[in-house]
Amino acid sequence: MDNVQLTTAILGHIQGLAAQGRCVRFNWVPIHIGVRGNEAADEAAREATRHPAVALTVLPSIQGAKVLARRAAVCAAEQQYCQLVQTSRQAAWHKQATNNNELLRPAQQLSRAEEVVLHRLRLGYVTLEELKGRGLKSGPV
Repeated sequence: MDNVQLTTAILGHIQGLAAQGRCVRFNWVPIHIGVRGNEAADEAAREATRHPAVALTVLPSIQGAKVLARRAAVCAAEQQYCQLVQTSRQAAWHKQATNNNELLRPAQQLSRAEEVVLHRLRLGYVTLEELKGRGLKSGPV
């Protein structure tokens, strides 16, 4: 569990307690006394406890951001596909002819080795042997 998940879980518990009518109070406890550089953190924590209501915006973790990006990409692709079917006779015909009513799915996660091979093919190399023939190493993937 990363810090964002932990913070989100704690926030969820606090909101649940508040929804039950319970009062949740945070107290500042000076733990960094005498540790150089931490006085500013202590002052910020002390200042935060003086506010009656704290609005907390929790940014998504990297994994959460990837999930959100993947969902947004799928949604955008589906919208673009629907628009294409509505505006292009060929696309509408193809959809009807192939009975393609499935939702678009994101590409499966590829291994590093598979991504390297695809990238090389996109660059125009026919085979890995051709790469080796040009003096380029395929190297450990």
